[in-house]
Amino acid sequence: DLFRRSEIGFLITGGPAVADFDQEREGLEVAVGGHETEIALIEPWIFQSTSRGAIIGLAAGDADGDGQAEVMGVLKEGSVFSFADRRRRFLWYGAERMDFGPAVGDIDLDGAVEIVAATSKGTVVALDAHTGKLKEGFPVSLMDGLSTGPVLGDVNGDGYLEIVIGGTAQVHALAFNGVSLAGFPARLPLKDNVGAITSTPILADADGDGMADILFGTATGLVYGLNGRGELLPEFPLTALGPVSSSLFAADVDDDGEMDLGALTADGEVYVWKLNVPFRPECVPWPMAGANPARTFALAPSDSTSMGSDDLMPSEKVYCYPNPVTGDRAVLRFYLGKEADVEVHVFNGVGELVNRMEAHKTGARADNEIVWDTSELESGLYLCRVLAKAGGERQVVFVKAAVSK
Repeated sequence: DLFRRSEIGFLITGGPAVADFDQEREGLEVAVGGHETEIALIEPWIFQSTSRGAIIGLAAGDADGDGQAEVMGVLKEGSVFSFADRRRRFLWYGAERMDFGPAVGDIDLDGAVEIVAATSKGTVVALDAHTGKLKEGFPVSLMDGLSTGPVLGDVNGDGYLEIVIGGTAQVHALAFNGVSLAGFPARLPLKDNVGAITSTPILADADGDGMADILFGTATGLVYGLNGRGELLPEFPLTALGPVSSSLFAADVDDDGEMDLGALTADGEVYVWKLNVPFRPECVPWPMAGANPARTFALAPSDSTSMGSDDLMPSEKVYCYPNPVTGDRAVLRFYLGKEADVEVHVFNGVGELVNRMEAHKTGARADNEIVWDTSELESGLYLCRVLAKAGGERQVVFVKAAVSK
């Protein structure tokens, strides 16, 4: 039958996700999760239950590289698990209750997929989907109330998958090492009175530049588009006459080769805008809720490689923010083309060493950061000497920073 009904026998709180979870049988299975950690795969039936609590989300992807999809899920009480061969394996136990996720993909291009989840209090975690080990740089605290699930895609053209997630009147974008992209969090205009963003973003090229943009709706009916630098796209925001709390969708609806953007309002009205740019599937990594019609919440591993420079530490990509520093902390950001050990020495106006900081296990072909504690510094001009060492290669960059209290 076109509409088949299956009696699961428990309250469904996560899923559905569709994939070939059982390669011994032909066809696809539907995975759903329950409020007491039940899992059911429909066609065939597989059922398992524990007392750990509600499943808030499921994803389907190849966690261990064996060519078969596994169920991956997040529990409300903070655990992340995988389910394969009729066995559940808990990968990670968190200290906080989880609210969003999972999203699955190879964020750091190491050939293994990661699971990303988040809390409403602003914590984002990323862990190896096979070993359960947290990735370097995680967990991250965004100091914001998050209100959507994470999505994955390359929004700045560096080849890596970024983590994009909605917050309170702002959108966050994190690199694979937990560092916020330049220009993020991208704050929406105060005059728009957006509040919490509950429309989980989609990622699609809305301006025709070949890179995915961040698209989402709001409770005020405004539909925003941001590029990978956190800038508002031309012609945005668009306007729908009703709240947009669900994800948008991007597709070539009328098969004319151009991108169409759609939204469903809380009043049940559907809006579709023609964006007058080519529709190129390779530039639309996350076009809808759940990433695809099967709602796998996962991106398949690709042959992508990082597009970043392999120069050790380009001087134009080393800076301090905010500058001037008016509070008790600042951040030194530096791009590294290779994994390197980084040392920072801070000197005051008379040449005295006042701070020393180090960073190890840095990300290659990516921005990295060191937090600078300025709480005990007096107002004045400071010189930061940033040294990167990788093998026998060394690079020194000097950054001036003003402290004003």
